[in-house]
Amino acid sequence: MSQAEAMFEARVFHTDWGYIGAVAGRRGLVRLTLPCPAEADCQAALGEHAESEAGLSRLLDQVEREIGEYLAGRRRSFTLPIDLTGMPVFRRRVLEQLREIGHGQYTTYGALAKAVGTPRATRAVGGAMATNPLSLIIPCHRVLASGGRLNGFAGGLALKQRLLELEGLTVDQGRVVKTG
Repeated sequence: MSQAEAMFEARVFHTDWGYIGAVAGRRGLVRLTLPCPAEADCQAALGEHAESEAGLSRLLDQVEREIGEYLAGRRRSFTLPIDLTGMPVFRRRVLEQLREIGHGQYTTYGALAKAVGTPRATRAVGGAMATNPLSLIIPCHRVLASGGRLNGFAGGLALKQRLLELEGLTVDQGRVVKTG
């Protein structure tokens, strides 16, 4: 496939937290892995896009810079364009609402379900979050179970805790106990 025909470009880059894989399309970022211990793990997570090129190096440079700044504690929000095209409506609504949760803030599954207009659909909200393709940018780690308990995160609860602590929250015995 020629560069002109390619629709996506992928990159794996190293951070202090591990390797991260990103896939960009013409409309924006479509996939971002959570930190992986090895480059090969990120390559595998990117699947068919792992070796693709589409002339999107500037966007991937921006991804690498902004993610690196965030993980170093120097960035509180992202300016990256993202592309949720083709995603089911409910899932997209959940992910768009997640983007509204600011750095160092959190919500619960129940409050998120209510915010997207389906107050009884906490499990469906959790299901939509479980397939989040941009977990650091669309911050699933900022959603907690009732009472501030850490619960459900694709990268595991230790990574969820580490991300919350990076953002200034205090976690004790699996529960957020203090903000800022």
